[in-house]
Amino acid sequence: MQTETNLLQEFEQHYEEASVGQRLINHIIDIIALYAIAYAIGIGIGIAIVLSGAAYSTGDEPGNTDPSFQLLLLLGGYVFYVLFMAVSEKLGKGKSLGKLVTRTIVIRDDGAPFTWKDAFLRSLSRTVPFEPFSAFSGYPWHDKWTNTRVVKLKR
Repeated sequence: MQTETNLLQEFEQHYEEASVGQRLINHIIDIIALYAIAYAIGIGIGIAIVLSGAAYSTGDEPGNTDPSFQLLLLLGGYVFYVLFMAVSEKLGKGKSLGKLVTRTIVIRDDGAPFTWKDAFLRSLSRTVPFEPFSAFSGYPWHDKWTNTRVVKLKR
């Protein structure tokens, strides 16, 4: 019990938690970047389909899409989101684009280096329904479940 208290005191001396507002800005910037890249990829795929001649009409009514294709698109979106967030946080050494702007960084609670596993699990846990609402507590589930925190960078 005593060592937990010492670790918490040491943590508070060296780091200051990122505010809920900073974390919201991080999220907004990261989502804008995600959509920009997904949009660019979508345009590229569309151009490739048209140029390859694979675009054809099935004769179905416009707007009718096979439900299995819709499910595939939904799952593909989740996979893209998880990979985008994991890669951006890990390649940025704990800093996504949003965290670069707000001068915050992800660290592990135990002080160990931030790993690919940490980045992937943080990103995967963000896909849990209602997880974004846990951010209002100041300690979102994706931090709690992966033993990580977002802190302010020292100047």
